[in-house]
Amino acid sequence: MVMLISILLICFVVWCIWMQTIPPSSVEPDKIEMLLQKAEFKVHLRQDMLAKIRQYIESQHFHSETERIDFIRDWVYRNSIHKIDAEHDEYAFDTPRVLFMLWRSHQTSKDYPHLSCGPRMNVMKAILENLRIPNREIMIFDNDYLEIYGHIFLDVFDRQTRNWEVEDPDFDISYIDIRNRKRLSAAGLIWDDLNSVVPISPTQEGWESNHVSHLKRDYLGAMMFVNVLDGTKSVISINLDRFSADKFFKEDEVTSLYKYACTHYDYPIFITGHTHKFGNWDENSFKAITAYFSGPDESVPHPHFE
Repeated sequence: MVMLISILLICFVVWCIWMQTIPPSSVEPDKIEMLLQKAEFKVHLRQDMLAKIRQYIESQHFHSETERIDFIRDWVYRNSIHKIDAEHDEYAFDTPRVLFMLWRSHQTSKDYPHLSCGPRMNVMKAILENLRIPNREIMIFDNDYLEIYGHIFLDVFDRQTRNWEVEDPDFDISYIDIRNRKRLSAAGLIWDDLNSVVPISPTQEGWESNHVSHLKRDYLGAMMFVNVLDGTKSVISINLDRFSADKFFKEDEVTSLYKYACTHYDYPIFITGHTHKFGNWDENSFKAITAYFSGPDESVPHPHFE
């Protein structure tokens, strides 16, 4: 009896070691859900899925960096569904699991994960970082003053054009200035004339046709660059012609965007114009912000396309 128990214990230890070292892709799909509860397995799952997605992206032929970045955004959009329900709440912010589900829906054209703007942004960010493509999280705020809503997407650095450009995987769009057809950065959405700004997707051009007219109407007045200073401090930029940081929201007569942001985002720096500032910041913060907006490290290699 003792011998049998010893043999079983040895088998169990060997199985545990095996499960932590094998590629997640070799595990039977019906066992994935059970293993997703293991933190160690999630690390391997994330690495394995990102490697497969990267291999798939690198197998495509692109004529430009813009085309490649758009492809990644569109891939996340096409392999998921925007739906906030009980299923969404179960896994949407579990990025390793969502990466697995995206890859599965890509392969099978079914079982699309239910995601919202944040989870779609998270997985696109993970893919971009795996490809060493610089990016930053951007949040915009609703200005109808009924209650505070936000929408999140990415600013992605195109290493070929050397410009920051908006990529929104929740609506599968970027933005252009119709006067010159150039892509816009997140900052451009706040400060440029919105009459010259148009969202574009792989199939449509325009606010109504891309179902984002509400963003133009209510959201493009206040924007937060998430954790841009030392990875912890956020910067909120506000166009005072479109948005007031002090105005109270009707749902809570003691909450303004300024108070809300200080509570939820650890006292971010507020910029209300090119020369004005709102809140406390010092010369070092100013230099850090200037460096941040100028672009990423030049040591990041340029891509090459035929």
